[in-house]
Order: sequence, then structure tokens, then C-alpha cells
Amino acid sequence: AIIISQNPHNATLYEAVHLSLDHKPRDEKNTCEIVTPVFANRTTTALASYPGSGNTMTRILIEALTGVWTGSTHGNPRMIGKQNRTLGNPADDRLTESVVVVKTHEPDRRGIKWTDAKRVIHIIRDPLAAIPSACNANQEVANGILMHSSQATEISWNSWRDRTFSNDVLMYRNNLEYWNTKFEYPEKRLVVVYEDLVDDVSGPPIAEKIMTFLGKGIIPLEDVPCIWKKIVRGSAEKVHRPRTYTPKFRSQHLTALIDMYNGLLGTNETNGFETNGEPNLLRAISLYKDNAQNRLKEGLEEGKELM
Repeated sequence: AIIISQNPHNATLYEAVHLSLDHKPRDEKNTCEIVTPVFANRTTTALASYPGSGNTMTRILIEALTGVWTGSTHGNPRMIGKQNRTLGNPADDRLTESVVVVKTHEPDRRGIKWTDAKRVIHIIRDPLAAIPSACNANQEVANGILMHSSQATEISWNSWRDRTFSNDVLMYRNNLEYWNTKFEYPEKRLVVVYEDLVDDVSGPPIAEKIMTFLGKGIIPLEDVPCIWKKIVRGSAEKVHRPRTYTPKFRSQHLTALIDMYNGLLGTNETNGFETNGEPNLLRAISLYKDNAQNRLKEGLEEGKELM
């Protein structure tokens, strides 16, 4: 076995050793092997998303695709289990150097604090799924529960939704607008639609795009589908929260989302919110809008208070 030091203070040396290994990582069954990452000098790349959009899963995938640790702009000792989400990642919390990407949920309610990014991979997810996921994480932290292990109670979700929804929608929109106007497509911006990334057909090609965007690594392109399957259908799937109910929304919540989507689509037509023809964001916004409209229509037709 080859053991490579993970000391971040010698990143250049260890990167040279790591990338000079002329081999295809294989396990005993001759399938792809998930290598232990190292620290390495890389262009400072944000892995940005609204909370609950699959950022942690994407970090695990990126580490497997590149063989380099990922970092994060934030951390909380009460996030139980986060430090062991892969192999006990030493770059998990508040480390933004010598890593391949840096997880960030900024701009958040406090605005922007980390401004070192030179480019971005921006993950977007339907807020009808992302907002409940963020609620689950908040409840796990508040109650000292292992991260990604439990769904918030339905009473807790209903309270969270009614108390924070307006702010959540504003933060979601700010996140979209900031990262998709700050960096030019395609050289410095890659939009990843979460629903596409976890799809059996579209997921592996997106993983290949992520690896290509991030640059040279030791993983052969032909191994990407296997690595995607091991991570997205393997280790990451094991930490998906068990569901005991489907989170519901009020009609005014769905209407607020539809208004937000109309505003974003209208902005695109007037002043270039979506620049240089990058198609994924507009396609996703249109799909999310359709989802909200369909839920609203069905709920109103059935006379439901919660939809």
C-alpha cells in the first residue's frame, strides 16, 4: 500500500507524488477504487449552494473523482458526524486552502464573508426539497443528533416553515443571483442541478463534467461512472435521512416561489441574470416553477390547506 501524507503544509510535494502515480486505482475485483485524498494546491473554487442542496454528497464525490480533499467556509462542533463523513476528513471545517473546492452556503443571512473564490461549481436544487432538508439539518444540530440521520418531526417542520419561509426564499434567490452573475460561463462557472446529478442516466456525465472542470487528477475518465455509482448510490445514499412524512407547504408559500421564479426569468430577459447561454439554470428554474404550479393547482382543486 502507498501511504501519502496529508500534511497541508507540504501540499506541493505531496501533490507531485500523488499525481505522478501512473496507475488506475482498482480494487481486488478490478472495479474502481476510492482513493484516500491528499492536500494539493488548486485554483480556489467555491462549491456553492443553498443549504440542503446536496453539497456534502457532492464533496464526497469530488474527493473520489480528484483524489484531493475538499474544505468548507464554516463548521460547527455540534454537527455530529460531519468530521467522519468520508474517512475522517481533516479538511472538513473552516479550511479554505490546499483543497480542491470549498463548501459555502454564502451569501447567507449575514451576507458574504468569504471572497477568495476564483470560480464556482454551483449546486441548485428544488427549494421544495432543499428547504425541508435544511430544516432537518438545523434540528439535528439543535438536538445533538448525528447529521443526516433523522427527519425533523412534522410539528417542527410546520413551525420552521411558517416562521422562516420568507427569509428562506430570499436567501435562496440571493444565492442564485450572486453565484450566477459573479463568474462567467463556461470558464469560471459550472451549474450542477442536483436532480440531474443523482439521476442514473444523467449523473455520470455530470460527474465527468465536474472532474474536467476541476482539472487534472489521477482518476481515468472511464472510471467515472463506477465512482459515481459507488458514491451516489453507495456511501452517500447510506446517509440519506429516513422519511416518515412528506413536507407540505401552504398556498402562499407556493405562490411566493412562483413569483420568485417569474422574477428570475424576467430578470434574465431584461438584464442577463443568466449569462452566455449557460442552459442548466434556466431549465432548472422552469422545472421548479412547473413543480410549484402543479402542487398549487392540485391542492386548490382538492381544497387542501397544506399541499
